[in-house]
Amino acid sequence: MSGPSIWKEEFRIKSYEVDMKGKATLTALCNYFQDAAGNHADALEGGMSFLLERNQIWVLSRMLVRMEILPRWNEKILVETWSKGADGLFALRDFLVLDAKGKTLGKATTGWLIIDLNTRRPQRLDTFIKQWPFTKEREGLDEKLERLALCKPEKESLPFRVRVSDLDINNHVNNVKYAEWIMDDFGMEMRTKYDIASFEINYQAEAFYNDEVFIRSERIPEEQPVFLNAVIRKSDNKEICRVRTGWKSRGDGA
Repeated sequence: MSGPSIWKEEFRIKSYEVDMKGKATLTALCNYFQDAAGNHADALEGGMSFLLERNQIWVLSRMLVRMEILPRWNEKILVETWSKGADGLFALRDFLVLDAKGKTLGKATTGWLIIDLNTRRPQRLDTFIKQWPFTKEREGLDEKLERLALCKPEKESLPFRVRVSDLDINNHVNNVKYAEWIMDDFGMEMRTKYDIASFEINYQAEAFYNDEVFIRSERIPEEQPVFLNAVIRKSDNKEICRVRTGWKSRGDGA
């Protein structure tokens, strides 16, 4: 496979990608990560079309994002991404978010699986490991993607159904939609007082069109708010994903 070991892609924060304070939403940032990762994989001849020929797909399994500063509406940012190796069945990929002057705004690390479309089971990464260019000397986040703790529900949202617009090319709920659901569940008061500082997610299972799901949440005792969440399918009480979020006060109200 040929192509750059580090992929760099510019984005400008659009008006429909910001919150009520004009700051980029978590879902916008996650979409940038997904775009950059997909474009890098294509450049390395190991993207979606390459895997579909083998009846396989890339699936995001774990992600940890830490943001120091959220970029604002119309701000230009640079996303850098690279593969840093494998851990068992996980292909590891890191990200940096930089402003126009090269200042680091945030970092992320992710774990991806190659899934067989027929069996829906993870595949070995032998070919990937042999042919993919790894960049181990740089790290977005020097943290291992661990299994998150079980949420002990203090409250549950009202159930809602998966819509057509929630689905992606793989005909299941797009990974960024779960982040959107979780962020919406925090409500206006929380989102007005706090900025998202960290977001960690473990994808446990797939959700499909018309599944009825709900969100469980638990607050962890910390100086700044920390929550555990889980998306649950109502029909079988299946845990679809686990999430941990960390928040920081807006302080000046900005």
